[in-house]
Amino acid sequence: MTGGPEPTAADRRSAPLDGVRALGSLGVLAFHAHLSHTRGGLLGVDVFFVLSGYLITTLLLRELARRGRVSLGRFWIRRAVRLWPPLAVLLLLCAFDAKGLGTGGTIAGFLRDAVNAGTWSMDVVVSRRPQQPPPLEHTWSLAVEEQFYLVWPLVLLTLITVLKLTDRRRLALVAGLFGVASWVLLVTTWDGLGPLGNAYTRPDTRALPILCGCALALLADLDPRAHLPSWCARPWTGVSGLVIVLATYAFITHHATSFERIIASGTVLATLGSLLLIAHCVTAERGVTVAVFGSRPLAFAGVVSYSTYLVQNPLGSVLHRHHRFAGTALRDELATAGLCLVAGVVLWWAVERPVRQLLTSEWFARETDPDAHREGRRRSAYLAAAAVPATFVIVGVILAIHWNPLAHGPLTVVGGR
Repeated sequence: MTGGPEPTAADRRSAPLDGVRALGSLGVLAFHAHLSHTRGGLLGVDVFFVLSGYLITTLLLRELARRGRVSLGRFWIRRAVRLWPPLAVLLLLCAFDAKGLGTGGTIAGFLRDAVNAGTWSMDVVVSRRPQQPPPLEHTWSLAVEEQFYLVWPLVLLTLITVLKLTDRRRLALVAGLFGVASWVLLVTTWDGLGPLGNAYTRPDTRALPILCGCALALLADLDPRAHLPSWCARPWTGVSGLVIVLATYAFITHHATSFERIIASGTVLATLGSLLLIAHCVTAERGVTVAVFGSRPLAFAGVVSYSTYLVQNPLGSVLHRHHRFAGTALRDELATAGLCLVAGVVLWWAVERPVRQLLTSEWFARETDPDAHREGRRRSAYLAAAAVPATFVIVGVILAIHWNPLAHGPLTVVGGR
């Protein structure tokens, strides 16, 4: 048996939404490259979050409509297979510069950071020691998303199938209210310690954009043009969303006096702008905004955004330690951003693209089909689970080869928790 009906037009990648993804990716890339006037670019993470909430909720609703149920095992396996291989390759590559990329400049620090990144727990780790964010701290957002993948399907299916809350507008209201509660928690629990503060990376304080994206998907209810307001398709909606996001990247830079205000106010603005952009892209058939975000260059930048996001922080750290990229000149900043983008494309081509092809193959659909034989599903689960320890074994081998106890001394843990 196959993994369900043949894909419809609604299942295929949306080029404009890939363009929205690129908007978030380029903002974060500019921030990590230290480009001038892009301090608010880190809020591109919120654009990612809104889009993830929208797409994942749409996927769950679509499977529920097709099958009358959702195979959580199949959903989680696909998410793990989709996200883990590029991250594993990144950790393997970073192991060759373990001392430079490890907390405290030690191999032990890197190994601990790699475990935290590879097990999607970096968000909790960084929130506990905000004064010393590790070079791999950017994986906190991946941890938040992965935890969302684990929790949200359970919550949504419980509300729909157990509590019989099937009215999509009420479900959207519930998601939105919990998102607002998360933002209030962010504002009220921020302690201001270190450059990040204890609340910046916590999943319970960063849920506003994700849950707002979920709410938008619930309101769209698999047919955005029929269920979303007609003004979403008007040109000014898309333009307004784009202006708000770009203004957040730049305006917050000059007018926020603290990092706390950047996050508190910027998260709301970036979420609002992203919602307007997504709503426009899924309802408008044509227009300037749809054409721009659906253009091949911007859509491709969105396709490679995950790989680009993975490499930019560690590669930027390595480049900034190099004397040719250590300056603050615009030329150095652009060179850093360009090299990170190229490295992201290479990682996408070598790892992420083959993984995507695997996920769409008939073999994978058959092996993860909830209606297929149990042995096939068991083999797929074992394969996905085995990839995690195998990666850490390879990382350990690389560290063992490159670590010379006579030159570096014993392994020590610096800044332990």
